[in-house]
Amino acid sequence: MSEPSDLLAPLRAVEPDERTTVDIGRAIRTGKRRKRIRNGLTALAAVVLTVVALSPFLVRPSPPPEPAGPAEFDVLRQVVRVGSAAGYHGMSYQTGRYQHTILLARAADPVAQELGAITVHARGRYPGQGGPGWAPHGQPAPDVHGRRAVWLDAGGLLAWEWGDGAWASVRLEPSFPDMRDRAHRVAQSVVPTADTPVRVPLTVDGSTLRQVSLVGVRIPLRGTGDLGGLVFASNDEPTAPNAVVVLEEDLAVHVESVDAPLMGVAGEVIDSVEAVSDPANRDNWVANPVR
Repeated sequence: MSEPSDLLAPLRAVEPDERTTVDIGRAIRTGKRRKRIRNGLTALAAVVLTVVALSPFLVRPSPPPEPAGPAEFDVLRQVVRVGSAAGYHGMSYQTGRYQHTILLARAADPVAQELGAITVHARGRYPGQGGPGWAPHGQPAPDVHGRRAVWLDAGGLLAWEWGDGAWASVRLEPSFPDMRDRAHRVAQSVVPTADTPVRVPLTVDGSTLRQVSLVGVRIPLRGTGDLGGLVFASNDEPTAPNAVVVLEEDLAVHVESVDAPLMGVAGEVIDSVEAVSDPANRDNWVANPVR
């Protein structure tokens, strides 16, 4: 009987037709390396999928901040737009550092006369305003543009928070049975703007603004009897004594009012007020009346 080693002898003697160029050791090492890479990529993909799945729980987007009302206004820019509502429309718009006032008239009246007003206060400037969360005295009212509103105990019909920490109010005349509903509709017609520049038909000599300064301008919204005005005072407080110079519809410059404390100091300023060239053409009105 032959030994097993003798049976394999003929196979050992056979040479392959071609010599292989494959390095067996290298192939084994490469295979191991590729396996490690595949395993690593699989693990990485699992981590990515886990993070994506959990991201809504790990990262919660912050809600957009409420727009804060400005602490003061630019006296040469309009901060709200007022539409017609409840039978009222805007008659004139007067700017100021801490409040803007829109006088209202009845839409049905053939001659415009003041029968109400909207007062828009800068942040923290509503009379008697306190700290965060403060509201005027009164009873809760339906919100205005999604913001808090109050039926006022005094000083008007309705107040609402038109910007974060900034309040506005509306008063109306004469008395109607549905005055609250009318006031709320008027408030809903007040829409904040992106600081719209105002243009006026008057200018003042800036060199005269020493003891008093330009604290506001007035522009017509409908027929009011004048084409615009300049307001002068010794400080920016709404209650400060002031002088108002307007341009009448007949294109004459007219001193509308001068409070007693300014009698001796505003004369030079008032005398320097002039109408722009051809004021009947609104294209000639100016955004900055100080020349």
